[in-house]
Amino acid sequence: MSKTVSKFTLAVGFVLALIFTAGCAASKVAQEAETVGTATGDSFTDSRDGKTYKTVKIGERVWMAENLNYNANGSKCYDNDENNCKKYGRLYDISTAMKACPSGWSLPPYGVRGIEGYDETLIKKLKSASGWSNNGNGTDDYGFSALPGGRYYDGRFHDVGKEGYWWGAYDSNEDVDGDGAYYWSISYSDGELWNPSKGMNPLLSVRCARNLTAAEAAARKAEVAAQEAKEAVRVAALQNSFTDSRDGKTYKTVKIGEQIWMAENLNYDASGNKCYDNRVANCEKYGRLYDWNTALEACPSGWHLPSLDEYEALDNTVGGGNTAAKKLKSASGWNNNGNGTDEYGFSALPGGYGDSDGSFFSVGETGDWWIASEHSGDDAYYRRMLYVYESTHWHNYSKSSLRSVRCVKD
Repeated sequence: MSKTVSKFTLAVGFVLALIFTAGCAASKVAQEAETVGTATGDSFTDSRDGKTYKTVKIGERVWMAENLNYNANGSKCYDNDENNCKKYGRLYDISTAMKACPSGWSLPPYGVRGIEGYDETLIKKLKSASGWSNNGNGTDDYGFSALPGGRYYDGRFHDVGKEGYWWGAYDSNEDVDGDGAYYWSISYSDGELWNPSKGMNPLLSVRCARNLTAAEAAARKAEVAAQEAKEAVRVAALQNSFTDSRDGKTYKTVKIGEQIWMAENLNYDASGNKCYDNRVANCEKYGRLYDWNTALEACPSGWHLPSLDEYEALDNTVGGGNTAAKKLKSASGWNNNGNGTDEYGFSALPGGYGDSDGSFFSVGETGDWWIASEHSGDDAYYRRMLYVYESTHWHNYSKSSLRSVRCVKD
């Protein structure tokens, strides 16, 4: 056993060294890259025709804050009206779009989906604050000012005021089994789609992004290396498992600092425990819910219910209680985008809790775990994570209430 732990420790130590090295490089180069510009207020002049475009920095990329209006061969203004080109930019076929951006700029792969931290809530923040039909305006939080410039296909113009369509620099031939490329679209109702253009040959808008500088590219490379190294630590820590001899159930285990934890909630059918809503499927997903006295004895031999000090040691190992929940929560399964990063493989899930009267509460939103520390004759401590917080919390409540159990190795 000591030899196995030694090898694991050496492996993790090596990977941690990689994280430190890559992290330092990312931090240093990112400081250089930060001189590129601020979120709004910058501009770029296209030397080909003298047109000036507002620019905006979102995450690591600098974007034009207007649709391209370069008069390339074959491009069109909506309804062939030059005023629409001034307002919405020109519409291009994919071949022209791939070459239309000025030197140093390009059509971004995957469109706005390439923005770091992208999710569907970003769409409303990218839309212009006016110009969309049916009260479909956005908040334009970043100055991106996406407008509904419509599109052209089958010899007609469509959807101005209602929809915006932009090419993405992604060849979809293999994906859609035909001639086409992908484009992204935004509607007045805030939906965003990533679609193949197979068979349509439409003319769509172009929004250019500035190519990364050498410093930015190096920073990005170092950041990716640091993320990969963190993932290697997480995967290495999850190589082990434990089988409970009482019922044959096997649990993933994870080493975090000097502690070895089960990486799943306990699902041992002890007397008096319950599945959330009395559904077996919830036991399989979230583990069982126990009263405090049962929880004290529920862990298998060689494992035990953690003390308050042991949970605090866990928090300290992952960087402190203020961010511990974010790092320990599972990467999916929490309501309202309340997921964590699961950096250590602890995979805390929101199993909810119950009362002795048979009622259940907050599955998907709350994770509660008993602590082997008594508060009073009637109450005991438990640890809580919520979908709305990155921090962990400590509470005390009746010992007869029902909560999850996460065992730690003796």
